[in-house]
Amino acid sequence: MKKLFVILFFISCSNTKEQHKELYITTHTYNSKNGTHSSPIKKTELFSSDFLEINLCQTRNDTSNIATKEIDGIHDVNNYNHTTIAITDINGQIINFNGATSFLNFMHNHNYEIIEQQKSGTIIKYLFKKLH
Repeated sequence: MKKLFVILFFISCSNTKEQHKELYITTHTYNSKNGTHSSPIKKTELFSSDFLEINLCQTRNDTSNIATKEIDGIHDVNNYNHTTIAITDINGQIINFNGATSFLNFMHNHNYEIIEQQKSGTIIKYLFKKLH
C-alpha cells in the first residue's frame, strides 16, 4: 500500500505546475460621420503585449467590476471614432470580477504583475507588465 501512495503523490505533484492562461482583449469601435452612426465594430484578440494599462470599474448595479479602458474619446457628437478595450473571454464576453483581489489574481494567473495603481473614486487604474 505504501508504494501506491508514493506513486500517486508523485503524479499529483507533477501536475501542480502553474500554467498561465491566455489573455483576451475585445476592442469596441463606434463611428459617426456627419451625425450618421455606423454599427459598432467588435474584435476579440489574444493579448500578447508586454504592458497593459487598464481600469477596474464598478458595474452600474455595483455588484461586480469590469476591466476596461477608453482609447479614443468622443470629441464631436456628429463626427467621432470612439474605441474602448475590455478584458474578455475568448468569445468576447466581458469578464466580471468580484473586486480588486479577484482581478489581481486573474492577472497574476495570466502572467502579468502589477507595476502601478492609482485609485480615483470607484475606478482603479492599473499598469501591468508581462512576466517572462
